[in-house]
Amino acid sequence: MNKISKGGVLNSLVHSIPGVNNQLKGEADGRINVLLLAMRGADDPAGGNLADSIEILSIDPKDNKIAMLAVPRDLYVSNPAVDYKTKINAVYALGEAKGSGKGITNMEKVVSDVTGIPIQYGISINYDAFTKLIDSMGGVKINLDKPFEESVQFDQPQVCDGDKGGVFSVPTGKFQEKTKKVKNKIKVSYVYAKTDASDFRLQKAFEMLINGEDVKKYVRERNNYKSKKVSSL
Repeated sequence: MNKISKGGVLNSLVHSIPGVNNQLKGEADGRINVLLLAMRGADDPAGGNLADSIEILSIDPKDNKIAMLAVPRDLYVSNPAVDYKTKINAVYALGEAKGSGKGITNMEKVVSDVTGIPIQYGISINYDAFTKLIDSMGGVKINLDKPFEESVQFDQPQVCDGDKGGVFSVPTGKFQEKTKKVKNKIKVSYVYAKTDASDFRLQKAFEMLINGEDVKKYVRERNNYKSKKVSSL
């Protein structure tokens, strides 16, 4: 925070949120709650606007302290953008499909309803912004007790879900029948997806400094590396 903020966390937030002059909503009540959403990005075909990480950043302005609460992305909720329930991570995506800006508004409402915490502000970040944020901090240091290799992160068949499906790289020709509530059976296809994260490697090292692009690939790992240690990430 010290590397990307000037004058403390609260002062930094005041000057970074459009339309805010001297005081944030909730400041007078002693608690400012900011919804943080992380996703791949609208241009990523592999579920680009699904909120893969949902966090509440709760700020105590008097003592300049921060608490964070993680919201599980698989919670089943009433989605304001549609007439049926979905996972909470789809609220932003379906909201944006109705119009720019509706995604964050819907997520603020749903998260507030689920947690009972008033949400004053919402911020979304995608892979591009995440990469730039890491680079603005000068990178981060990680500890690896053995070489890191992730060659099949998304390089595998995946279900292309939804009524209309989506677009990845190469269709496999395989299909699966699914039944949705109040709807007929639909077919979803399997596709063969490949991304720039395929065949990513890092050497064994102590406090190795890596840049935003490599950090992005590192945090997306899910299949192969089982003993990674993180010092400052």
